[in-house]
Amino acid sequence: MELEIELGPDPIKLRQNAPGAADVLVLPVSGPQGPTGPTGGDGFTHEQNTAAGTWVIDHNLGRKPHTTIIVNDEVVIADITHSSEDRVTITFASPKAGIAYLS
Repeated sequence: MELEIELGPDPIKLRQNAPGAADVLVLPVSGPQGPTGPTGGDGFTHEQNTAAGTWVIDHNLGRKPHTTIIVNDEVVIADITHSSEDRVTITFASPKAGIAYLS
């Protein structure tokens, strides 16, 4: 088996010189340590049972969480505003009912 190595500013690519062989990416592992993230388990689930154009969610997480919105079993995009460390407002173009997961 032969390997071809490309060196440069991008991640190293190793290619097996055989027809139909898949590329394998090897990513650099050196670099400065990133900041510590929030501890796991701190999340909040909001269920919006009545369709509304605006959802105001008081979550008391003490931070601006990542928000995932599910409507009819699909992830949807909306305008998300963090008005404080403990409140998020979600605005839709048309009224929606669903679930917001804050993490």
